[in-house]
Amino acid sequence: MLTSMKPLLAFCVLFVCVTVNAQLDFKRLSPSLQNIISKKNENETVDVFLTLKNPKEFYRGKKVIVLKEYAPSGTVLVRIKVSELKLFLSSDQIIFADAYRQPKEELTTGTLDISLNKINFSHNQFPSINGDSVFASVKEQRFDTTDIDIEGRYFNSGVASPFQSSHASIMATMLAGAGNTSPYAIGAAPGSYVTSSDFASLLPDADSVYSKYKITVQNHSYGTGIENYYGADAAAFDMSTKNNPSLIHVFSSGNSGNSTSGSGNYTGIPGFANITGSFKMAKNIISVGATDSFNHVVALSSKGPAYDGRVKPELVAFGEDGSSGAAALVSGSATLVQQAYKLFHNNQFPSNTLVKAILLNSADDVEKPHIDYSSGYGALNTYKAVKTVVENHFFENGVAQNETKDFTISIPANVSQAKFTIVWMDVPAVANAAKALVNDIDAQVQFPFTNETWLPWVLNSSANADSIKAPAQRKIDTLNTVEQVTIDNPQAGDYVLQVKGSRIQQGMNQSFAVAYQFDSLNHFVWTYPASTDALLGSKNNVVRWETTINDTATIEYSLDGLQWKTLATGINLNDHYFQWTTPDTLSIAFLRMKISSVPSSFVSDSFTISRTLDLKVGFNCVDSFLLYWNQLPVNQYQLYQLGQKYLQPFLLTPDTIAVLSKKQFASVNYAVAPIINSKAGFRSFTTDYTTQGVGCYLSSFIGFPQGNNALLRIQLGSVYNIASISIVRMNSKGAQIVQTVFPPLQTVFTVTDANLTRGVNNYQLQIKLANGTVIYSNVESVYYFPDIPVIVYPNPAKQNQPVSIIVQTPGIFFINVYDASGRMILSESLDAIYQQLPPLRLSKGLYLVKIISQGAKPFVEKLIVY
Repeated sequence: MLTSMKPLLAFCVLFVCVTVNAQLDFKRLSPSLQNIISKKNENETVDVFLTLKNPKEFYRGKKVIVLKEYAPSGTVLVRIKVSELKLFLSSDQIIFADAYRQPKEELTTGTLDISLNKINFSHNQFPSINGDSVFASVKEQRFDTTDIDIEGRYFNSGVASPFQSSHASIMATMLAGAGNTSPYAIGAAPGSYVTSSDFASLLPDADSVYSKYKITVQNHSYGTGIENYYGADAAAFDMSTKNNPSLIHVFSSGNSGNSTSGSGNYTGIPGFANITGSFKMAKNIISVGATDSFNHVVALSSKGPAYDGRVKPELVAFGEDGSSGAAALVSGSATLVQQAYKLFHNNQFPSNTLVKAILLNSADDVEKPHIDYSSGYGALNTYKAVKTVVENHFFENGVAQNETKDFTISIPANVSQAKFTIVWMDVPAVANAAKALVNDIDAQVQFPFTNETWLPWVLNSSANADSIKAPAQRKIDTLNTVEQVTIDNPQAGDYVLQVKGSRIQQGMNQSFAVAYQFDSLNHFVWTYPASTDALLGSKNNVVRWETTINDTATIEYSLDGLQWKTLATGINLNDHYFQWTTPDTLSIAFLRMKISSVPSSFVSDSFTISRTLDLKVGFNCVDSFLLYWNQLPVNQYQLYQLGQKYLQPFLLTPDTIAVLSKKQFASVNYAVAPIINSKAGFRSFTTDYTTQGVGCYLSSFIGFPQGNNALLRIQLGSVYNIASISIVRMNSKGAQIVQTVFPPLQTVFTVTDANLTRGVNNYQLQIKLANGTVIYSNVESVYYFPDIPVIVYPNPAKQNQPVSIIVQTPGIFFINVYDASGRMILSESLDAIYQQLPPLRLSKGLYLVKIISQGAKPFVEKLIVY
């Protein structure tokens, strides 16, 4: 009976195996996971994202290790054997399975220009809006929490990576740097508080982390590879924004802009659909591409469309070295928008929907007109974003299925363009959904006076290069959670923004946010330099403006506001920038734009043209320290010290030297700037006086042999208050003064000593101050080899004491020590210039030391032990 059942049993086993393996072809399995499983044996483990209907019930009692979980979206990261995974995939409890991918920081060298995206202009126009009271997170490796550019503003949220990286530190600086280290380290939000979060799991932090620490912006400057599907991680981030209504996630789009996707709808189309990570396919986030200093999208910046044709990236910002920094600037700008809103709304945070609408609506149109798959909705304009909040050009509401709401918006006269953007935060789609959009809203703008209607701009998402590159058209959008309408040269009057719930889940009221702006005709404003900016003299600087005037113009500059010099004629105003090599001067300066079609000219705020100051440390003594700097043709200098958060001015002085008491000045970080007609010029790099290698007057003291002499090089921090300096030699002949200088007139000098003795010659400096105090240096040794390449000393040597050996050329000699009977008692390789033999536990007497070198004749020296 059992024998007859064997064929049936074998068939059943085969059937089960085939059935299980067939699950691997289901749409519930990502292509990357299919590839990984096909290459692993049954007993190997894999890390897998599972989207489950009921996570806790599903893996309870099963042989899995849960590494990370984002419960609201039913997503878990598990470690599991391949054989177990194949069995699990047969369960209808699994919605989607995806392979874990190692996140990688997206390259940047930290080049920073906050003038391009009008961040500097926003700081200048709205000085109280700096991100204060807003808490942001940098999700990747851990940044340097001791960096003085975030002094007093770091907070520990308990989820940081154990590993620190310079990339994370650069991102934290670009987002929230205070400019304490230098003027180049000012981030978008120098007042915001920052924390670190580990990116290892590729999932959002727990909702409790965001709520407990009031985190409302999280920056993600990392990627995996080009992935064109809506992953479990994307669904998790969409859920994270739904569960945390004030939280906005900002992602870099990636640095694979020259690559071609090997999967998804856009396979094989060069230069498009190369966003780096399925999590960036989320709908409720902002993904950010990179531009150069002139608002051209750089080739390496990853471009859309998203896997289903949606607009990606949504924004671009400065990032010549990658999209990482671009994302950080957008994250910092988001905190400024949030703080601006709080200032006018009883300290309440805006919704993430509203922040996204404001950032996208205020962006500058770059690349192709309107929206496109390279720049999204445009280049970040931080000034206009904050201005939108200040002018209250936004509102929020909601619609249900088939409900239509009309909102009247008055457009004033003399407007060159009106722009309206509507954004809604959608519920997560099912992982690996063919189309991510669940709830759809349709918007249009009407002008009842003329019965005209304007639909939103929509891109052609067909899977071919010509369609992707085609300009946007006005039509109904059925893919995106963002719709944007523009009207060029509108008539003044009351317009109606009509919002309809075209596909909303049953019983749901879909909330949305609208931001709008009106660009005036004949508008022109200088945005860089602003009144708080300083340009370096004799350097190539990029000056910038914002305008709606389409014409050519002449640029002039003045150092007094009265006499003007022409810089260039025939300037195309649509370039929005001009490269100017500033004069080599220290002066207040002005720029003027003269436009032929406009009767009046446009003069900038006053700014400074400056030279650099090099702050140095003269001495660092027990009770005081000395700072000094190069002299410039100005009457005063402003000294700064690091306070609890920022550099604080504390001393105006006409001198180029300052002696500060340590009791009075507890800070170790200082900077200095020239004062030019009551304005601070370019500030020096900040110096920590304790780390400059300067002791109490002495910076360095080095001695080395030169032929039969000792060459001693001395560098002082300062000659201030020094009466004399003496060089003392100490050798077998005793201590002798080599030379005394009364007083030293320079900080660097060299002394030659010809009276060396064989072996070790020790030197020490004696610095005598005007008040009689004597400061001693450390001892510097010079080894003298007049006739042999190895010296053994002391000789005679005291019993049970170590013996020192110095070698001209380490690594080529061996030393053998023999007693009087010829027995070898010690053998050593001489691998360093200086080394010690262990204490010789020898009887008093005579020993022979044999020095051996490959290819050379050995020589013998006597050693006496007493």
